Amino acid sequence: MSSSVPLPEYGDINARPEAQTMGIDPTMYKILLRDGDADVFLDFLRKLIKGGKLNQFYPNPNGLDNLYRLMSPSGNLGIDPEIRINPRCGLPSEPDIGRVLADKEAAPRFLSRNDTAEVNARSDEASFKLHRRLQYLRDVNKCDLPKRISHELKLRRVELASKTASFYSIFERYDPGEGVFTRYTITLQHQDTRWNRVQIEMQGDDLKATEGFRNVISRYHSDEAEFAFILLSEVPSIKVEEVVRGRVGPLWFKEAETMPAEVRTLLEQNPGNFILNFPLERVVINSSAKEDLQADPFSRLYRNTVEGEARQFALQQAERLGYRVFKERKFCVTRGIAEPFKQLLAERNARCIVYTL
Repeated sequence: MSSSVPLPEYGDINARPEAQTMGIDPTMYKILLRDGDADVFLDFLRKLIKGGKLNQFYPNPNGLDNLYRLMSPSGNLGIDPEIRINPRCGLPSEPDIGRVLADKEAAPRFLSRNDTAEVNARSDEASFKLHRRLQYLRDVNKCDLPKRISHELKLRRVELASKTASFYSIFERYDPGEGVFTRYTITLQHQDTRWNRVQIEMQGDDLKATEGFRNVISRYHSDEAEFAFILLSEVPSIKVEEVVRGRVGPLWFKEAETMPAEVRTLLEQNPGNFILNFPLERVVINSSAKEDLQADPFSRLYRNTVEGEARQFALQQAERLGYRVFKERKFCVTRGIAEPFKQLLAERNARCIVYTL
């Protein structure tokens, strides 16, 4: 990895604070990056995301690229010169994400009130600071950014005889627990009959989810794809055909707190390198596969993570619903860790795609 990428160091950080751009946050966000270091880190994160070659089952990479660019001190023109890193996932913290998303929401109103010829003609020092904020908010206003929660329905087909509509439910959310952006793509059938409560309504040419259905989607899209599949299958008038969950993260590096022990050892042996994860889970019925496919070396099937009655319930639902689970994970890594990491995957018989920067 290029030596220009900042590496959080803890050893002498309090000895000469004036010589450091990184520090220790007394809250949960222990890793701070400031000014040029924050710029380099976020620029590298953007390159890792682009290097992952994400498809439609992952959060929109263009939105994430805009988010991290505007989060950087150079992107916001120095208005917010530092970022905090969530040590659990190795990615920018929720407060810094929330800061940019709040600016996106506030930008139209702020610009309508302040982006005027009279304001832009001012030349006093205070106005120059306002001009800088206006320039930043113009950029924010025109950019496509992710949302904390978004839900979209896309109609596939309608069978009038059975009053059944098939559609895609695309649900994106920022998961504050994991600290990552997640997209769920669900293929559903909805039957509208006199004895079933309507979950989807047509309003003109648009599909609209009822409040109850939106609540169910929001509640159940907070865990593994298999768990979401089981719970959504219990909703009246809904038949779930497929659930796909794609995530961007975590980002593993030497100072991050949460990663497999063998990966930590590898990063300690090769400091200054990064591994960005792109996990993908698919749960589908009517599959020709005779068994589940676990191609993700760093996760387990949901039913194998629970015990007792919960495990028995999961096994029963898998049998009753007749679904199969497919798990995989790809990575984008820095060049210095690529070969050792590929060797580690080979030792685990894991066939994963590894892109290298």
